[in-house]
Amino acid sequence: MTKPGCSKRTRNSNCNLPCRTSRTSGLTTGVLGRDQCVRSSNESVRYANERFEQGAVTALELSTAKANLNRSNADMITARYSYLMALKSLEIIQGIPLTL
Repeated sequence: MTKPGCSKRTRNSNCNLPCRTSRTSGLTTGVLGRDQCVRSSNESVRYANERFEQGAVTALELSTAKANLNRSNADMITARYSYLMALKSLEIIQGIPLTL
Protein backbone atom coordinates (compact mmCIF):
# COMPACT_ATOMS: atom_id res chain seq x y z
CA MET A 1 0.00 0.00 0.00
CA THR A 2 1.49 3.33 -1.01
CA LYS A 3 0.92 6.66 0.65
CA PRO A 4 -0.18 9.76 -1.27
CA GLY A 5 2.77 11.31 -3.04
CA CYS A 6 4.84 8.13 -2.82
CA SER A 7 6.40 6.09 -5.53
CA LYS A 8 5.11 2.57 -6.04
CA ARG A 9 7.55 1.11 -3.51
CA THR A 10 6.36 1.34 0.07
CA ARG A 11 8.09 2.85 3.05
CA ASN A 12 8.21 1.77 6.64
CA SER A 13 4.61 1.51 7.77
CA ASN A 14 5.54 3.11 11.11
CA CYS A 15 6.81 6.26 9.41
CA ASN A 16 4.13 8.81 8.54
CA LEU A 17 6.34 10.95 6.32
CA PRO A 18 5.85 10.97 2.57
CA CYS A 19 8.33 8.93 0.60
CA ARG A 20 9.77 11.95 -1.15
CA THR A 21 10.17 15.36 0.40
CA SER A 22 9.61 18.40 -1.76
CA ARG A 23 12.18 21.17 -1.94
CA THR A 24 9.67 23.57 -0.40
CA SER A 25 9.14 21.52 2.76
CA GLY A 26 10.82 22.67 5.97
CA LEU A 27 14.37 21.40 5.87
CA THR A 28 14.79 21.19 9.64
CA THR A 29 11.50 19.35 9.96
CA GLY A 30 12.64 16.98 7.21
CA VAL A 31 15.81 16.04 9.07
CA LEU A 32 13.98 15.56 12.36
CA GLY A 33 11.26 13.57 10.65
CA ARG A 34 13.77 11.34 8.90
CA ASP A 35 15.46 10.72 12.23
CA GLN A 36 12.12 9.46 13.54
CA CYS A 37 11.81 7.19 10.48
CA VAL A 38 15.25 5.70 11.14
CA ARG A 39 14.37 5.01 14.79
CA SER A 40 11.06 3.47 13.72
CA SER A 41 12.79 1.32 11.11
CA ASN A 42 15.33 0.13 13.68
CA GLU A 43 12.47 -0.98 15.92
CA SER A 44 10.78 -2.73 12.99
CA VAL A 45 13.96 -4.68 12.22
CA ARG A 46 14.39 -5.60 15.88
CA TYR A 47 10.82 -6.91 16.08
CA ALA A 48 11.15 -8.69 12.74
CA ASN A 49 14.34 -10.41 13.98
CA GLU A 50 12.60 -11.57 17.14
CA ARG A 51 9.59 -12.83 15.21
CA PHE A 52 11.82 -14.52 12.62
CA GLU A 53 13.68 -16.39 15.35
CA GLN A 54 10.30 -17.58 16.67
CA GLY A 55 9.20 -18.64 13.19
CA ALA A 56 6.36 -16.09 13.04
CA VAL A 57 7.61 -14.28 9.90
CA THR A 58 9.40 -15.36 6.75
CA ALA A 59 12.88 -14.41 5.61
CA LEU A 60 11.26 -12.18 2.98
CA GLU A 61 9.49 -10.11 5.63
CA LEU A 62 12.74 -9.79 7.59
CA SER A 63 14.58 -8.72 4.44
CA THR A 64 11.86 -6.17 3.70
CA ALA A 65 12.26 -4.66 7.17
CA LYS A 66 16.03 -4.43 6.64
CA ALA A 67 15.55 -2.85 3.22
CA ASN A 68 13.20 -0.28 4.75
CA LEU A 69 15.87 0.53 7.34
CA ASN A 70 18.48 1.01 4.61
CA ARG A 71 16.09 3.25 2.69
CA SER A 72 15.35 5.29 5.82
CA ASN A 73 19.08 5.74 6.43
CA ALA A 74 19.57 6.90 2.84
CA ASP A 75 16.68 9.34 3.20
CA MET A 76 18.24 10.71 6.40
CA ILE A 77 21.55 11.29 4.65
CA THR A 78 19.76 13.05 1.79
CA ALA A 79 17.80 15.24 4.21
CA ARG A 80 20.96 16.26 6.08
CA TYR A 81 22.76 17.04 2.82
CA SER A 82 19.82 19.14 1.58
CA TYR A 83 19.72 21.02 4.89
CA LEU A 84 23.43 21.80 4.81
CA MET A 85 23.32 22.87 1.15
CA ALA A 86 20.37 25.18 1.82
CA LEU A 87 22.12 26.64 4.87
CA LYS A 88 25.32 27.31 2.92
CA SER A 89 23.34 28.81 0.04
CA LEU A 90 21.65 31.16 2.48
CA GLU A 91 25.01 32.15 3.94
CA ILE A 92 26.35 32.90 0.45
CA ILE A 93 23.32 35.05 -0.33
CA GLN A 94 23.79 36.93 2.95
CA GLY A 95 27.49 37.51 2.17
CA ILE A 96 28.75 35.42 5.08
CA PRO A 97 32.13 33.79 4.32
CA LEU A 98 32.00 30.04 3.79
CA THR A 99 33.15 27.81 6.62
CA LEU A 100 33.12 24.06 6.87
